Amino acid sequence: HYFKDKDELLFATMRHLLADLRTDTVAKLAFATSPKDRIFAIIDASFGDAQFDEGVFSAWLALYGGARQSGRLRRIVEIYHRRLNSSLLHDLRKLVDEPQARRLAEGIAAMIDGLWLRYALTGKPRDPEIPRTMTRDYFSAMAEQASNTGRRALRVAS
Repeated sequence: HYFKDKDELLFATMRHLLADLRTDTVAKLAFATSPKDRIFAIIDASFGDAQFDEGVFSAWLALYGGARQSGRLRRIVEIYHRRLNSSLLHDLRKLVDEPQARRLAEGIAAMIDGLWLRYALTGKPRDPEIPRTMTRDYFSAMAEQASNTGRRALRVAS
């Protein structure tokens, strides 16, 4: 009765879910004391317990499916991706150079989306810490690799 069609209902649902995700992310960021801690906070919020709720799974899957036909729903997906990318880049730029920061932000976002999609399709993880740890490990390894590459380049130049 409150919505004219399914897209409008899904749009309102996703605005609510994204607001919840943002609130959870901001709460986790409040305790972060370094760029690495902030990135871990974003990862942890992305894989927060609420993100593994069956209703949340259903809404996100409906959004991704509907975004292919609806510009309005596609904009929600684009906003989510831009916010995640921007939040990650904010701190990655403090750790690595710009091209590496962009590549690493893309990789972290792909880990988040890919692992989340796997669980949405197969059921919540037996331990929600597993996808958090996998994504943190990816970030740590790639940041270390980028840092070592930068040090080698400095040695060669001098």
